[in-house]
Amino acid sequence: MLVAIGVVVVGAALYSVLEPVLPEEPGAIGGLLLIGIGLIVFVGVAIPMFALVVRRFHDVGLSGWWYFVPLVVVAILEVEVPAIGTGLSSIVSIAVFVVTVWGSNVGPNKYGENPHTKTDATTFE
Repeated sequence: MLVAIGVVVVGAALYSVLEPVLPEEPGAIGGLLLIGIGLIVFVGVAIPMFALVVRRFHDVGLSGWWYFVPLVVVAILEVEVPAIGTGLSSIVSIAVFVVTVWGSNVGPNKYGENPHTKTDATTFE
C-alpha cells in the first residue's frame, strides 16, 4: 500500500514539474514521456518487491517459482478469459498474502539457516 502511495506521489510530483513543458494536445510526446517515467518507477519498485516476496517464500520453505508461476497463469487468463482471470487474480493475491504472513520454518531448510533462530549477538554483525 505504501509503495502504491509513493508511486502516486512521485508521479504527481514529476507531472507538476514537467507539466509546463509538455505539449497540450492529448497523445503528444509528453504523454509518452510520462509513461516512460512511470515504467522506470515501476521497474525500480517491482524488482525489489519480487526479491522480497521470493525471500519470504524461501523463509517458509517454498520455492520462489511458486510466486511467479501463478502470476503468469493469471496474466494469460486475464487476456484470454477476463472473468476467470479476475477471480483467479484475487485468489492468487490472497494466497500470496497468506504465505507472506506465515511463520518461518523452525530450523534450517534447503535455502539456508533461519535467521530468527539465532539468539546471540552475531545476528547483528
